[in-house]
Amino acid sequence: MPSSWKTLFLAVIASKALYAAEAWSFYHCELLERVQVTAALLGLGWSTPYYLVRASTRTHLKPHIGKGMFSWFLKLQSMGKERLPRTGFYRLLELGSSLTPAVQAAARSGGLRGTPGTAGLCPTETTARTLWRTLRSAWRTLRARVNLLSTESQET
Repeated sequence: MPSSWKTLFLAVIASKALYAAEAWSFYHCELLERVQVTAALLGLGWSTPYYLVRASTRTHLKPHIGKGMFSWFLKLQSMGKERLPRTGFYRLLELGSSLTPAVQAAARSGGLRGTPGTAGLCPTETTARTLWRTLRSAWRTLRARVNLLSTESQET
């Protein structure tokens, strides 16, 4: 793939496909990388084997996703302690008893410490998936409580 095609792919297709990727895409990396196959830029169809697409493009979206997730985590660390995303994240880490049974099992088996998890996932992927599931659940709970409190304050 010429460097101009790679630049065009990263500028046009990857930028749209990776919008807010640090929040949602780690579960869908394989499907997200299939965007490369459907891109008219490459002139490839759905019947092209995935490994050939990756070999020809030499552009993987997973590192971009990981970089975005790491960048988001660094931003989270630099936020003030009163900021809602940081508060929700650390509150989630404190709530060990409210974790789902699957997350508790992963923690007991070492999946949260970076050891190989189940279903053939790599340690980093297992940890990130588990962390995201936990974060998503805690965020929804926190958002529901904030909505409830704001509704109660409006009624009084």
